[in-house]
Amino acid sequence: MRGLAVKGAQHDAGQQQSPPVNTVTLCGRVSGEPTVRELPSGDEIVTFRLVVPRPEDSRAKATGQRVDTFDLVCWVTRLRRQGARLAGGDEIAVSGELRRRFWRAGTAVQSRVEVEVGAMTVLTRAATTDRGKRGAAARGRSRGRAPVG
Repeated sequence: MRGLAVKGAQHDAGQQQSPPVNTVTLCGRVSGEPTVRELPSGDEIVTFRLVVPRPEDSRAKATGQRVDTFDLVCWVTRLRRQGARLAGGDEIAVSGELRRRFWRAGTAVQSRVEVEVGAMTVLTRAATTDRGKRGAAARGRSRGRAPVG
């Protein structure tokens, strides 16, 4: 492609290309309670879903889809702790990278694209009557089918 503009950089045939970029920034609402899982390797991760409203544009009106839902995973200890304390309805901002994870389910290999969280900020907490119960479900351990890689 000639003359492809990417964040202010111009890419023409013969010019030096920018290095690959895999950066995601999302702001949205946590959907449900986070889950703490222990992988077969012994590593622990925290996973949750983020619902992000779509802008009011003609494509959203044509398809009727008003939100996008993303699977997020926290690997780093500090982010796992922060993620485990989230509750459904909390509004957060995250940045990270897209990752494709593979795992075995019986004889089949399955995959999923997730956002690997690199930074997280809680923007607003959901209203709850008992703050002590926040994240209680997240503290339960699960050894379900976890991504490998």
